[in-house]
Amino acid sequence: MDFVHLHTYSQNSFYESTIGWGLHHVCKKNKFRSIALTDYEHLYGIVDFNNTCKRNHIKPILGQVFNIRSLISENNPERLFRILLLASTDEGYQNLVKLSSLSWKLDRKIPYIELKHISLYNKGLICLTSGLESEISNYILQKNMKEAEKGAWMLKDIFPRDHIYLELQDHGLAMEHEMNRGLLSLSVQLDIPLVATNMCRYPYKEDYEKFIILQKLRNPGINTYNLPNEYYVKSSNEMKYLFKDIPDAISNTLKISSMIDFNLDGFYSDVLRSAESIPVLKEKKIDINEDDKWGLYFREQVFIEQELNKRVMEGARQRYGNDISDEIIFLIEKELSLYNSDVVRKDILLLHEIIQKYKDNHYIPGPGRGACPSSIIFYCLGLTDVDPVAHGLIIERFININNLKDFDTIFLNISTRGCKYFYEYAYEKYGEDFICSIPSLTDMKDQKNIIDVLLWDLKFIPHSLTALPRGFYFYHNVSFPTFESKIWNWRICQFNPGSVSGFNNLLMDFEYLNELSVIETTILYINEKSPGFTVSHITMEDEKTIQVFRTGNTTDIFQFDDPAAMDFLQRLSPENFNDLHALVSLNRPGPISQGWLEKFIHHRHNPESIIYPHDSLKEFLENTRGMLIYQEQFMHIAHEICGLSLTEADRFRKAGGKKISAITDYFVKICMHHMISMGYSRDDADKIIQWMIYSAEYHFQKAHAVGYTMISWWMAYLKAHYPNEFLKAKEMCR
Repeated sequence: MDFVHLHTYSQNSFYESTIGWGLHHVCKKNKFRSIALTDYEHLYGIVDFNNTCKRNHIKPILGQVFNIRSLISENNPERLFRILLLASTDEGYQNLVKLSSLSWKLDRKIPYIELKHISLYNKGLICLTSGLESEISNYILQKNMKEAEKGAWMLKDIFPRDHIYLELQDHGLAMEHEMNRGLLSLSVQLDIPLVATNMCRYPYKEDYEKFIILQKLRNPGINTYNLPNEYYVKSSNEMKYLFKDIPDAISNTLKISSMIDFNLDGFYSDVLRSAESIPVLKEKKIDINEDDKWGLYFREQVFIEQELNKRVMEGARQRYGNDISDEIIFLIEKELSLYNSDVVRKDILLLHEIIQKYKDNHYIPGPGRGACPSSIIFYCLGLTDVDPVAHGLIIERFININNLKDFDTIFLNISTRGCKYFYEYAYEKYGEDFICSIPSLTDMKDQKNIIDVLLWDLKFIPHSLTALPRGFYFYHNVSFPTFESKIWNWRICQFNPGSVSGFNNLLMDFEYLNELSVIETTILYINEKSPGFTVSHITMEDEKTIQVFRTGNTTDIFQFDDPAAMDFLQRLSPENFNDLHALVSLNRPGPISQGWLEKFIHHRHNPESIIYPHDSLKEFLENTRGMLIYQEQFMHIAHEICGLSLTEADRFRKAGGKKISAITDYFVKICMHHMISMGYSRDDADKIIQWMIYSAEYHFQKAHAVGYTMISWWMAYLKAHYPNEFLKAKEMCR
């Protein structure tokens, strides 16, 4: 290895780069044994980058390109430049995180730091001055070497010897040649070493067109073809040739790489949550008596388990009455046995306390989202409002009972009206060090400007570009490292959800729905005249409500307010709630393209036309008018008919839907053997199994469909029974 790239943007530097996590292929091709990731403004991708490098025996170097206010000028304090910082030690990484988080906390539209912040958190960091965007380079290009020298001195006073470098670049721009001459002069004058970098913004030279299109997406009105095709990941020989007259600038990249003595692997083991570190235990603000059971509960695992069991059984009696059936008891005990970790139990208690406080303040969480409604524990605790028993939901769809780590993310809804209160309460109750949000990314498919580019030149739009991220859009909850949202003033984690799940944090994915705000506000108006009405008073068998759907009078009703849905409703004339969540599940491109939606409507009005693939399937398909619509139906059939465990049934379902032939073939053999042993003919068994596999690609998650359709039902009920209050609330929340 003769050279190390120290200035590399990934696709997470929005609009700055097309480089994805295939960067290791470029490294292997060029025989690089080390490379840096230095994304602009945040650290979002460092865990994925680190893990990819380690798997491919490449030394990762972690850094960030920061915006920084002027080092020396007080005349234009709002002017921002760029500076590059690399973490060389554990302390350096912590300081990198602190500076990155701090840059977002300052009250500015663009995140930045100041020189005083670097002076506080400089230990273990290596500073590169950055290229043309640096303040020093700016003064050099203005031929103001006095100010450039002053800026270099400012940095030299902060960083120790060999931790500050003047950054040379050569992408074929005349300005860079002038910049390099000035930096060479400063290096001699101030005894600051030089380092050569290439601003890597796309993997290979032939990716130039994609990068140019990315620039066009960013600034549709600007001609970007004046950028030279030199921002790719150059080979060592190319870099050595560019800086053949300054060999030290090349060798210093190796020196910097050798100084990196930091390993992200295991770094967060100290912040993984143990029994003593969960805020629901340590930070709960109540008076604890030494002899009180509650005091012991907060310190001893046995009381954690007892408290969860107690709350669940109290909730079960509220949901099912005092005479709880053996079936319900069995399901509760089965699920409680899965939560055999003290950490998981406390996660559930923590969530229960937050949601209960949210409800106590007249906010309404959604009835359940994703696979969460499959949990009878969540239903008993009031975290969801979908009865999993009544709807045939399966806990194995929510949790892989052979690998509890699959219990990672809890998907729920809260109202846009109540989200601020939700976070403020969580912060106050458990502390900002324990609660923050995780941003996900939105991609180019939603980019309005893509229309301008399509009109500009259709043939140059590669499909791969539409998958590139363009910004943050959605937040989850967890912790560290963080920055602060300008819009909501919330602490936001700089790692992506997948990365954070590896740190053993509780992930709660809260989607904000304005429709829940409408429901909340309607109920507030109702209570002005009829105190005591709550969402629990809404019955799920109501003729006036079903009539709203039959007539297609669903303007302002969640999921059903578009013309296509209204047309399907009128043609279907649904009989009950089951028809509604089936319609939601079928009103998607896949099932529509297969003719499933039309078939369902036909079966509704012509039940004699229903033909079951086999008589034994009738009990599984009767409620969906002879059709296999849901993932849970597949699992029930695979379990009851084909002899698989429910966990195996879920694996079979996934493999069939994703056309993973090796796994599918494995389960087909097991199913065939079992069915033949149960008396099915080989032809019948094969027919049933192939029918299941064929349809698996288009199945929908029943738990999610029921939860979301319940919101639609709540709205339709309020519209039917309290039309004035509903319309008033709709206007208020518009």
